Amino acid sequence: MFKLYGSVFALLLLVSMPASAGNYWGVSFGQADVDSAGFDTSDAFKIFGGTRFGTFGVEGAYIDMGDFDVIGSTASVSVDGIEISAMAYHDVGAVTLFAKAGLFLWSATANVSGLALATDDGSDLTYGFGALYKFASLPFSLRGEYQFFQDVSGGDIDMWTIGAQFNF
Repeated sequence: MFKLYGSVFALLLLVSMPASAGNYWGVSFGQADVDSAGFDTSDAFKIFGGTRFGTFGVEGAYIDMGDFDVIGSTASVSVDGIEISAMAYHDVGAVTLFAKAGLFLWSATANVSGLALATDDGSDLTYGFGALYKFASLPFSLRGEYQFFQDVSGGDIDMWTIGAQFNF
């Protein structure tokens, strides 16, 4: 469900932004880890976009955390959702440090042997930090980020990503 809504959200976010130097969009890939024993890490990705107003901004994203396999079984839990966060920035030469805090609207599905058995959804807090490296002559930045998702379907999730941000 969130995959369709996430794609529509990302498209609307990109189309609705006025052209100015503070707007951006991008994609990141990495890993997510549930802070509970018994789960493997999962490959994750996010599509994001936002607007920066000097040292502050706002960002929206569709996040797919993939499938967290239950160790020793054929069961897994898949998690995805939409995030909206307030951003704070600090420029240090070509590097920009950032911190974020916001809301994560998530959906989780428990699967056994690929068959969906149960679903859960909700909204919880997320926060994180990261850094951007802006290439001087290109509208492109390299982005690394850590993000924490609090109490998603009863468990906390850590996510590390690296990706590309396109500034326009």
